[in-house]
Amino acid sequence: MPVAGRVPWLVVALAAAAAWGPRPSEGAEASTPPPSGPAFTIPKLDNAPGKTPGAPNKGRLGIYQVQTASPKYSYFVCVPKTYSEKNPAGLHVFFHGESGANTAPAFELWSKHFLEPFNLIGINLAFDVPYEEEFSDSAGRAAVAAEAIRRTAADYKVVAGRGAIASFANGGLVHEQLFAKMGRAIPFNHVSLYSSFHTQPPPLVPPMSWFMSVGTSSWTMRQCNVGPAQLRKAATLLANAQRGGCADVYLKVYKGGHAMPDDDVRDAADQFHRSDIAFAPFIYEGDFADRQLLKIAQNANRRDFAKASSACDAIASGGKADTALASGAAEIKALIDARIDAMIALVKELALPDAVLCANYGAVFARQLAGHPKKAELDAALAEARKAPGARDAGAAFQQFSGSIGTLFRGRELNPDALPLLVGAAKRTPDTALLGRMARGYLELKDGF
Repeated sequence: MPVAGRVPWLVVALAAAAAWGPRPSEGAEASTPPPSGPAFTIPKLDNAPGKTPGAPNKGRLGIYQVQTASPKYSYFVCVPKTYSEKNPAGLHVFFHGESGANTAPAFELWSKHFLEPFNLIGINLAFDVPYEEEFSDSAGRAAVAAEAIRRTAADYKVVAGRGAIASFANGGLVHEQLFAKMGRAIPFNHVSLYSSFHTQPPPLVPPMSWFMSVGTSSWTMRQCNVGPAQLRKAATLLANAQRGGCADVYLKVYKGGHAMPDDDVRDAADQFHRSDIAFAPFIYEGDFADRQLLKIAQNANRRDFAKASSACDAIASGGKADTALASGAAEIKALIDARIDAMIALVKELALPDAVLCANYGAVFARQLAGHPKKAELDAALAEARKAPGARDAGAAFQQFSGSIGTLFRGRELNPDALPLLVGAAKRTPDTALLGRMARGYLELKDGF
């Protein structure tokens, strides 16, 4: 049951979580979250700044700036109109590019596609260091980002593990420092790399969707080789998808400059919507002080729907539960039922537009609903989806594409040997499918960058 003033588990976990230390890049995302304990925690990094000066911001609305202990580093927070104590939020964190600190107060693009539609609190990092080498102090800046996430999660009801993390240009160097160091503790279900210098292989992280975009003029920009780096990343992620990982991976390559257009953010938001339903926690555990209810909420956030639902039903049918306990169980059960309905609706929604994602997310949902009565409804929806025209062909095309994406480009040009594969993928998948969009987009580059 809701309890005013209770400190949620996230705030405690932030102070007690693992210290800053290198974490190996495993080259693929994890296919399942950790089996026990909180689904996500946020480490407080050893070289994080000291106490942030200024007034407390707990519950503050609108857009405001927070100055860190370093005069060079600050961050802006944007609380969407959708947020309230009764509607806990996720997070959207963004790292700007070189000389982009002046853009940190701007949230219009994020509010339009992410913050308001999905109830996410925005954090824009601001590293205002004129004339300083742009690649310097990435580790220190990542520590500032971790502190910003930690403080924001303490100031608001934040569902840890639900959100998007994004970067543009050399902001990706800070992004990947944070990403690699936190590993499984990274509290997001989606990544956006907008022409981002995010050069390392994907680290071992919870399942999530990935959006990557690069204009041809940025393909080999500076020493970071943005295009080849994103291509290698997509190859690793799609290879993992063939083994049951998330197939919601979009590498968007187009003729153009070094930019972050509205369409890219819209496409990334579409992916966030899907992976939010599939992977993100959806219950704010701090609202439940009773240990029995808290355990049910934790099981639900770990996607053990059968166990969590059964526990709610047992309380409802027990006849001896006090009113508060019964009310809390009913609240959790309603959230679980709504999430399961969204899962089944997503399968039906994807059946014709994107058979590959339908099958991939359907398999995830089937595991999550094992032992739950709603599994029969999901199975029926998946059976119908498999009958959709072109579903089998799309699956075969995806297997070929996923195994070959690393060879589709050769230097700064499309590999001519890849044309038959891309033409085949374009014929076998519609424009609404990620595979179809990638194949058609790459074919537009056959005459050169």
